[in-house]
Amino acid sequence: MIIEGVITELPTPAEHAARTERGKKEGKGLGIVGVGVKKRTRGKPTFFRVTFQNTETDMLATHIVEDYAPGDPVVITADESTIQMVWEIDEIARTSAVIKVWGMDIAPAVGDRS
Repeated sequence: MIIEGVITELPTPAEHAARTERGKKEGKGLGIVGVGVKKRTRGKPTFFRVTFQNTETDMLATHIVEDYAPGDPVVITADESTIQMVWEIDEIARTSAVIKVWGMDIAPAVGDRS
């Protein structure tokens, strides 16, 4: 599955490092990061929460928080078998559908996809 959109949420490198250290101490792996992405589909935005994970050979989650920022246009390759539809509540108590999926790769997009 290919997702072309704009990053809306991403932790800072310091936040990611703190969470990764806490996760390592608790035996929860080498670190993950959740990236919020907005994609325009037929005029209405679709929101994705894409999770990336560090592995022994690829520090993808760490690379993302260091090299990308909210507002960056990106192209994400995601695993279709992990798609889940969830409802999230924002800061003013509005609910919206969000598609959760595990990401496999990310690259800068050419042009503005907002």
